[in-house]
Amino acid sequence: MSFPQECLRQHVKSLLKEFGERIDELAATSLNQLFVVGDRARGAEALRRFLGSGRFRYGGIDGSLAVEERLEMLLFYVCASAFSGYVEVGEEILVDVSEAEQGASVEVSAAVPLWFEDLHHVSPALARGEWDFRLDRSISNIPNALMTFAELSVAKKLLDDGYRVVVFDGSLSGIFSYTSRDFRRVVGRGWSALEGLETPYGEISFIDVYLAGYFGDGSFYFPPRRRFLRMAVAAELIKEKEKGGEGLRKHELAQKLGVSEDLVEKAIKRVVKTDERFGGKLLEQASMDYLEVRDEVLGYWDRVWSGVEQLYDRFFGGGFDYPFRIGDKWVTTMDVNTLSLFTLFSICSQASRSRALVFGVVKDTSATDVSRSVVDALKIANRLPEEAELRWGKSDRSLLSMYSVVHRKEVSTPWRTLEYDSCFSTITAERREEGVLLRAARRVVGREQLFVRAYFQLRSIGEEGVLRSPVFAYDRPLYPEYDSHHLVELEVSEEGKASALRAYLEDRGRACLGDAVLLLLSLSDNPNVIEALGHNYLLFIADKYVKALAKQARGFLAGVANLEIVPVASRRRAFFISRRFRDLRREIEKVREFVARISG
Repeated sequence: MSFPQECLRQHVKSLLKEFGERIDELAATSLNQLFVVGDRARGAEALRRFLGSGRFRYGGIDGSLAVEERLEMLLFYVCASAFSGYVEVGEEILVDVSEAEQGASVEVSAAVPLWFEDLHHVSPALARGEWDFRLDRSISNIPNALMTFAELSVAKKLLDDGYRVVVFDGSLSGIFSYTSRDFRRVVGRGWSALEGLETPYGEISFIDVYLAGYFGDGSFYFPPRRRFLRMAVAAELIKEKEKGGEGLRKHELAQKLGVSEDLVEKAIKRVVKTDERFGGKLLEQASMDYLEVRDEVLGYWDRVWSGVEQLYDRFFGGGFDYPFRIGDKWVTTMDVNTLSLFTLFSICSQASRSRALVFGVVKDTSATDVSRSVVDALKIANRLPEEAELRWGKSDRSLLSMYSVVHRKEVSTPWRTLEYDSCFSTITAERREEGVLLRAARRVVGREQLFVRAYFQLRSIGEEGVLRSPVFAYDRPLYPEYDSHHLVELEVSEEGKASALRAYLEDRGRACLGDAVLLLLSLSDNPNVIEALGHNYLLFIADKYVKALAKQARGFLAGVANLEIVPVASRRRAFFISRRFRDLRREIEKVREFVARISG
C-alpha cells in the first residue's frame, strides 16, 4: 500500500473511533424531554380548535430560476407556483395530497433582461468594486431576490383565495432575517424605490417605508429592549394616535412599555433625532416629557402596501414597463427584498386574522440553535434537567438524527422538538462559575415573538425503527391568541448589559399549533415515493414543476438571445462579446471532448 493510502486509512480509522465514542456519549445522554412524540388525538383536537370543522384548501409553494448571458446582457427568469390538496377536519383528520393539482391562478413568473454595465445599479455591492470576487454572487442575488418575492406573492394569493393551510419550501424566519437586513440598508441609503409612488391613500413618503419596515401593519409585538426601545416608543405613539388620542408623556410610555423613565428619556432623544432626520415628518409635538406623532403618519401601511402591489405588477403583471427602472431610480435587490419583507408581514398578519396555518419546511440546515442556546434556556426554565447536554455533532439536524436512532425506543416517530422562538438563533450560552449566562451571539439579540421553530422527523422503517426519514425543521409565525401562554421571561446580556427577553419557549404544557403542524406534516408525505418519504408531498410536486418550468425557460431565454441579440452582435461585429470568455472556452472544450470520444 502506498504512503498516502496508508495515511488515509489510519486517519479514517481514527475518525471512526472518535465517531464511536461520540455515539456512546450520546447513548448515555438523556434528552427525551426535548422531544414531543406525535399524538394523533392531540393534533386532531388542535386542528379542530384552530381551523374548525370542514374541508379546507392546503397549498404548498416553491420557486425556481434560470439565467442566460448574451452580448454583455443578462436574461433572468424566475417563477413560483403552488400545488394544492385538501385538509378535512371532522371526527377524523384526512389530508388528501395524492392528486395534487396546480392552477394558473397560483403561479407567477417574470423574465427580465439587464446589461452587465448596469449590474452595479441593481446589485449595489458591486458599486464598491471587487468585481471579480463579487460578480457571480451579485448575478445570482438578483433572480434569488425576485424568486423570494414571487414565492411570498403566491402565498398571499393563496390566503386571499381562502386557503387555510399554506406551506413554504424554506424558512420564514430566514427570509425575515435577510430581507430586514436589506431594509435597514435601504434606510441607511436614504431613499426607496417606493418613495414618490402615487396611491389611492396619498403619495408614499420615505417615513412610510421606514415605519412599514419595522412595524408592518402595526399588529406585531415590538420589544422594549435597548436596541429596539426607540421604535417601541414610536409604535406606542402611533397606536395612541390611531385610537383617537393625541400624545403620551414620559411616565405613560414607561408604564406601557414596562421600563424605567430614564430609559424612556434616552429613547425619546433618539426618536427626536429620527424626526429631525426625516425633516419633521414624524412628530407633531416633541419635548423630553411629551411626544405626539403627526396625523399624516397614519395610513402609512395602506400607502406602502399599495406601492408593493404596483411593483408586483411591474415584475409579474405582464406589462411592458421595464421593472428595474422607475423614472430615474433603479430598483435594487435591496428594494426587492424590502418588498418581500412587507409581503411577509402581510402574510403573517393575515394568517393570524383569518386563522390560516402558515409554515415553512427547511430541508438542509446547519443551524445549532438547540445545542447552542435552546437547551440551556430550557434548563433555566426548569424544562430540562441540569445534567442535560448536547455536545455531539456540527449541527442540530445531525445531532437529532443520531439521537433519535440511538434512543429509538423512547423517541418514536413522528416527533418534533419543543418549539422555540427564532430569536434563539442569535443567542449563545456561556458557562460561568455562578451558572449559565445567555448572551447575544453577536452584538444584540434579534426580535422575539415573530417566528417559532422546531425540528421534526416523520417516519421509521422496519420493526427496529433504525431506518428513519430525514430530520427537517419547520418554522411558523407566532399566533398571539394561541401562543401567548408559552412566553417566558429570560435575562440575556446584550452589549455587556442585562436585558429582559420575553420570548416564546414551549416550557410548560404542549403547544397546540406545534401538535397541529406535526399532524399535518405526518399526513402529508408520500411513502410510495422515496424522495418524498418524510417530506411534504405538495412541496415535492411543486419543486419538480418549477424546476421543469426553469428548464423550459432556459430554452426560450436562449431562443430570444439567438433571435434578437446574436443578429445584432453579428451586424455590429461584436460576436466575441456576445458570450463571456469562460463560457466560450467551456463550449469549445465540450466539443473537443466529444470529438476525442468519437475518434477514439
